[in-house]
Amino acid sequence: MSPEDERARGYRTLRQILKDTGPLKPGRAVRLGIRFADALRPVHMEGLAHGDIKPDTLFVDDADSVQLPESVAGLPGANDRTPATTVVGAVEYMAPEQLESDAPIDARADVYSLGAVLYELLSGRPPIQIPQGTGFGPAVEIVLRDTPRRLIEIRRDIPPGLDAVVMRCLEKDRFHRFASAGEVAVALETAIPAQADPGSKWVNRPEIVWVGLAVILIGAVVSLWFLTIGRHRSPDAPAESYQARPWDSDRMRRVQVSEGDKININTATALIFRSIPGVGPTTADEIVALRKAKGGKFGKIEDLLEARGVGPKKFERMKPFLMIDPVPGP
Repeated sequence: MSPEDERARGYRTLRQILKDTGPLKPGRAVRLGIRFADALRPVHMEGLAHGDIKPDTLFVDDADSVQLPESVAGLPGANDRTPATTVVGAVEYMAPEQLESDAPIDARADVYSLGAVLYELLSGRPPIQIPQGTGFGPAVEIVLRDTPRRLIEIRRDIPPGLDAVVMRCLEKDRFHRFASAGEVAVALETAIPAQADPGSKWVNRPEIVWVGLAVILIGAVVSLWFLTIGRHRSPDAPAESYQARPWDSDRMRRVQVSEGDKININTATALIFRSIPGVGPTTADEIVALRKAKGGKFGKIEDLLEARGVGPKKFERMKPFLMIDPVPGP
């Protein structure tokens, strides 16, 4: 269903609600978070990632009923995809692994995006601040580098439990996040003390508290186990995760660097190199591999000529988009 249809049925986007009312009270933010998490459950149970969770695409009516966008993975209308030269989602709401070309995508990417939406509902701003006019490459670097402030540092009325749930969703390492939207929903059920929002459906139910605490504990143990396995896995071994759809890793992430943008060759990921016109995934991976072989940094821009697939002609086309800011040695 199109955004026009949703508006005709009385739905507004979270972006419109934030514009009209500003940050939400914790009780309402939690209620919406649970309902969006519940809406994501079927997608995650199929082993898929939704991939387009942000305030501009999530709809709510006056009774706080919610609607997810449909033209994405795992939902009806998936054939109506965004062109290959654009990014699904906005950089501020995309998990770090969505911004790295060789990373597997699973339900935990949606967990990050849902956490970013909850963060904005409560604080009035995205967890990672990207200055207006920032190009795609520099924006990706900011998301991969910066850490959001805790909500309890921004608002005094945020319960510590709610702060903990949202910040766990926003962990850069996916192994530290909740494994699925179902786990997020259960954790949110116990995130606000009963006295904080007496009219909410999840309060004064001790059985939910115990179930929630058990799920959080189990999730922490499973995350620790996955993290331990990941540390001992060879770089070429498959990740222990849901299988990503083929379009997750290629078609949906291709972008073009804007004219005037400069890419730092000592910090850019393979995905950022791919944003340069004429640079494909193989060449981008070769550049990153060459940088790694050189100790993690290039000494000069011309070092890229040593990468397979970067001939003199291609290098001259790439050069206007390149800059070098040496990475300090150990």
